[in-house]
Formats: sequence, C-alpha cells, structure tokens
Amino acid sequence: FIITNFSAASVTVAGRVLNSNGRGVPSAVVRMISQNGALRTTVTNPFGYYRFNDVEIGSYIFNVRKKGLNFQDRTANIIEDVSDLNFVASP
Repeated sequence: FIITNFSAASVTVAGRVLNSNGRGVPSAVVRMISQNGALRTTVTNPFGYYRFNDVEIGSYIFNVRKKGLNFQDRTANIIEDVSDLNFVASP
C-alpha cells in the first residue's frame, strides 16, 4: 500500500521575464523561495516564459537573475494557479 497525503494543494505559477523594451529574456534564472527557505529554480525559454509546477499554496519571494539586467524581487501569496507573474527589467 502507498499512503499519500492529499491535504496540501498544489498549483502552477507561470509568467514571463521581459527586458525594458518588452521583449522576452531567454535563459534568465527565476528563483522561488518559500517562507521556510526552500529554494526552487527554473530557466526561461527562448521567449522569456517560465513555469513552476506542483507549487504548494503559500507565500513566496520570487527573483530573477540575468547578467546585465536588474529585476525587482516580488513577494506573492499563492492561493491558486497564476499565469501572469511577470518581471520587467529596470531600464
């Protein structure tokens, strides 16, 4: 028998990383840090889109790293699927 705990809901968090001209930023590292310090990372596709699957509901800090560009960290309380958690580089 396999016992699985289904009490923790999981959702998807996705969005796009853009430069100051509104173009997608490829190969940017998007980091998601939970309240307990757990870190998950993903990398944007060639058009700047990213996705985290199986995210537990809760509060997270998101930040983006890409050489030559600066992005502001964001805190988000994730309670349902999010498809538009976008980041735009500072000019």
